[in-house]
Amino acid sequence: MIQTDINRHLLEWDKIAQAYRSTINAHAEAENTYRQERAKFIIRAKDADPKLSQAGAETLADADDPVMTLRLKKEAKAGEVEAYRQKLFWCRAKADSLRSDRVDEREANKLYSQHGGGA
Repeated sequence: MIQTDINRHLLEWDKIAQAYRSTINAHAEAENTYRQERAKFIIRAKDADPKLSQAGAETLADADDPVMTLRLKKEAKAGEVEAYRQKLFWCRAKADSLRSDRVDEREANKLYSQHGGGA
């Protein structure tokens, strides 16, 4: 029955939406950690060498392995957010399709009940 498929799909959609929300939070946390550690690195580099330019300090920060690891984690979380976003688009399209199928099923049942199916 199509209504059962719709209900099953809505439950799946809800799980994906919840995962999307938690992934957004994880991405925000990863981005915040990256920015914070990068800024700390830049401040330490400029304190160590007062003649170091801002651009030079930023270049050193980008070359630092721990800072780069945090950036990669941030980028990975951004990719997860986008993947869940695309899954949500797919869920919407599938729900629309299932609703259309349900309308078709209702119309077929209505037609069958009005005209019968006798042989």
